[in-house]
Amino acid sequence: MLPAVLQYNAAHNAVRQRELSIAMGQPDIPAHRLIGDLIRGLKQPSRLADVKIGAEHFEEIARRALVYPNLRDNPTPLTTTDQVVEVLRLAA
Repeated sequence: MLPAVLQYNAAHNAVRQRELSIAMGQPDIPAHRLIGDLIRGLKQPSRLADVKIGAEHFEEIARRALVYPNLRDNPTPLTTTDQVVEVLRLAA
């Protein structure tokens, strides 16, 4: 999920994400790609499909996510199920 969340939030925290790319030694590569490569390099699941979560579950996940208190801290406001589903699609 982290690469998808980074990608979704890139417009709202570009400076912080660039700092992450710099810290990872690749300032010209977007943070979401670097983190995705790191996860895959560690042989960990990098997509929701890798853990058998398909699009048929996205609406329910999004509905439940909207009541999660920490969601309010997301750099890009997430206030509707459609917005959460958008992030889930990036992670599909």
